[in-house]
Amino acid sequence: MSESEEMKNALPEGLPKEVFESLAKVIEEQDAAEAEIMKFSHEKLAPVLDKRREHTKKIDGFWNTVLEASGALFDMVSVEDAELLDNLIDVYVQWDKENARNFTIEFEFKENAFLENDSLKLSKKFEYKESKEEGKPSKYVSEPVEINWKKDMDLTKKAKENATGEDSFFSWFSFTGEGPGDFREGESIALTIADDVFPHALKFYVEASQAISDDELEGEFDLDDEEEDGEKEAEHEDAPPKKKAKTDEEKKE
Repeated sequence: MSESEEMKNALPEGLPKEVFESLAKVIEEQDAAEAEIMKFSHEKLAPVLDKRREHTKKIDGFWNTVLEASGALFDMVSVEDAELLDNLIDVYVQWDKENARNFTIEFEFKENAFLENDSLKLSKKFEYKESKEEGKPSKYVSEPVEINWKKDMDLTKKAKENATGEDSFFSWFSFTGEGPGDFREGESIALTIADDVFPHALKFYVEASQAISDDELEGEFDLDDEEEDGEKEAEHEDAPPKKKAKTDEEKKE
C-alpha cells in the first residue's frame, strides 16, 4: 500500500462524502507533486555532485570522516570494519531517472588487505516496493551483493563467530528487506546515506575538520598555560628569600 493510500485510509470516517473525496484527491496530487519535485531535484544536483566527486576523491580519508561525523553508521562499525573503511575513496548515490524513489549506493575502495580487486567497487540498488495489502506498509527491497574477501579476511564471517553476536557493517550488503533475519535497520541506513549523508557530505566534512582544529587549538592553549605556570613557579623558586620582619623584642635590643 502506498503512502498516499495509507493517508486516505486514515481520514476520519465521519467526514462528509464530498469532503472525504476531495481530500483523497488532494493527497494523490500532493504525492505526485512531491515525486516530481524529487525527480527535478535529483536532475539538478547530479552534475554538481559529479563535480564535487572529482575533488573529494583526491582527499585522503574524506568519506571515512564524513560517515563518522554524520553518525550514519553509529554503533554498527566494529574495529575491523573501521580498518576497511579507512580505505574508502568514494561514496556515490545514483538516483533512478524513471522512479525518483529508487536509488543505487556505490562504495569504492583502494586496494587493501580485506577485499579482492573485483570487489573494490560495491554497488547496492534499492527499489521502493508499494504494498498491495491493506495495513501493510510499503518498503524498500534490495538484492544481496556478493563480496569477494581475501583469505581469512571475511569480516561478516568473523562477526558471526564473535562472542558479542554483533553483525559487521558489511553484512548490510546482504540486506533484502524481505523477511526475518535481515540486517537490522538496513533500510534506515540506506535512506540516511542517500537523503542526508551523500548530498550534505561537504557540510559534515567541514564541521568535523573544524572540530579537530578547535581541539588542537584548545590543546595549544592548555600547553601554554602549563608553561606559563611553570615559569612563574621557577621564578618564585629562584627569587632571594624575603627578610623576616623583626619582632618587638628584637627591635628593643
